[in-house]
Amino acid sequence: MKDLTDPAQLHQPISSIANAWTFIDAANFSRAFKAHFGMTPRQARALVTG
Repeated sequence: MKDLTDPAQLHQPISSIANAWTFIDAANFSRAFKAHFGMTPRQARALVTG
């Protein structure tokens, strides 16, 4: 979650962050993220960006 909500990385697409964490595609990353955090990556980022 830290990478998604880091103000210095807000310009990075979620798919790029997923790739950095060795996920092959954003859909797999999104499912795993939601299972772990209870929200989608987009929702987590929206907590910071409003």
